[in-house]
Amino acid sequence: MSSSKEVGEFFDGYASGFDSLYGHSDKRGIIGRFIDRNFRAVMKERFAKTLFYTGNSDISSVLDIGCGPGHYCLEFVKQGKKVMGID
Repeated sequence: MSSSKEVGEFFDGYASGFDSLYGHSDKRGIIGRFIDRNFRAVMKERFAKTLFYTGNSDISSVLDIGCGPGHYCLEFVKQGKKVMGID
């Protein structure tokens, strides 16, 4: 059974790697960046497409379920939306 410290360390490390997928971290090595660019590009494309569709001024609020570190939430706020993020 893991201690809460071990669980926290795992998710802190996971979050750092996840940030790199969206270009929010420079901690990835050359191999990690290659993998992100070539095998995980769909995540970055989904991010851009989501922001495109939520840019509609008729959308005033967003519920982000599974928001993780909040990259989507931050962009929704920049769009002027009311945002609730739940992880």
